[in-house]
Amino acid sequence: MRGDVTIFVWGHALSSYVTKTLKIKQLIGISLDLKNLMNSMLVISYLFFCGIGSGTFLVNAILSFNSPIEAVSRSLHRFIYTGESYKRMIGPGFVAGSVTLGLGFIFFIFNVAQAADVIILNTNDKRFELVMIAMVLVALFCLSTFLASVWMGAIRPNAVLIRVATGIGVLLSFIVSANMSLFINSIASFEYWNPAFITLLFTIASLSAGSALVYILSHFSRPGKSFDLLLRNLMSFNTLLVIVEIIVLGIFVLVSTNNSQTPEVITKLIFGDHSILFWVGLIAVGLLLPAILNLVFQWGNAKKFEIVPSFLVIAGDLLLKICVVMGA
Repeated sequence: MRGDVTIFVWGHALSSYVTKTLKIKQLIGISLDLKNLMNSMLVISYLFFCGIGSGTFLVNAILSFNSPIEAVSRSLHRFIYTGESYKRMIGPGFVAGSVTLGLGFIFFIFNVAQAADVIILNTNDKRFELVMIAMVLVALFCLSTFLASVWMGAIRPNAVLIRVATGIGVLLSFIVSANMSLFINSIASFEYWNPAFITLLFTIASLSAGSALVYILSHFSRPGKSFDLLLRNLMSFNTLLVIVEIIVLGIFVLVSTNNSQTPEVITKLIFGDHSILFWVGLIAVGLLLPAILNLVFQWGNAKKFEIVPSFLVIAGDLLLKICVVMGA
């Protein structure tokens, strides 16, 4: 009888221990999943805001280079003439660029704060890369804020200074796109992504999302009929970028499908767990649908809904970053 009681007590104790151990492991697993999700969201947010910020700056730089320079005083200096229409067309774009770049820098700092867990920082090269990414972001943010002040009419510096600042900003915008690829490849679980491919894809997506944001802003700021042709050209440019992005992704799918050495993670992204997000979310809703709608609206008369494709393009840019990050 005592033996039975002893066996029962030990069995109960062992069962309780196993149950508690499993619960602890489950809690640890949930905690790790939440931590991984948080890290992924930080990376996605950095890529999204920096991408759309650099793209918005590039588009506004192109628009500002086509603006007139007029002598608004009798002095020898020439200034950028920021009439009301230009304030409404170019100014809001640089403001939006500053806001999105600022948010991108904040999320970059949060990512670096998580570096002990997700980023390889055991070499001086990696530390140097992160410092360079931060410096370029801050420089582009400052230039965008400066040009926003100029085109909103707050300050009136010399026109040559504006052209030089804009040109430097264009160069920095491309560097920001390249730095996003650099940042991706500094994370251990993202080493399978080809840096050249990611740089090309992120640059196209950034330009596309930036032009979409500028188009949306112009719809609400109403710069005037003098910009109607420019806005139609901007919509056409946006459509072309989306088509190019579709082609680049198509080549990526074909190469990945026909290559036996394609990493399993990419295969899962295209055909596995995240295939719905990739095909339905990114390809169908984020790329094909806005391209088709842009073409329809260019040939039709549906001004009330003409900004819908631009919202879809921005959503597509976000889905692209989600696919790249969540695929890992």
